[in-house]
Amino acid sequence: MAADDDSNDNDDDNLSMDDATHVANKKGHSSKWSSRTEGLVKIIEALIKKQDEQFSVLVGIVGIDVARDKVAADKRMKLNGELKKKPNLSLQA
Repeated sequence: MAADDDSNDNDDDNLSMDDATHVANKKGHSSKWSSRTEGLVKIIEALIKKQDEQFSVLVGIVGIDVARDKVAADKRMKLNGELKKKPNLSLQA
């Protein structure tokens, strides 16, 4: 029976070694998954940063265009106001 007990002890050791190997493999896969996830996060962060920069440039360009349009509209309003003040010479003749 003592021999049977020893063989059972070896089986327990093998199970615990298998369990330890399984846990280590899980940690390895988890580590690989974690590093892949971190890589994806970095890529997404870089894309978002680039998009924010492009959006800022676009807002600047649109802002410049809006400012130019406002200046042009103000000039038109001023000129229209001045033209309305002057008499129409063709009607007077």
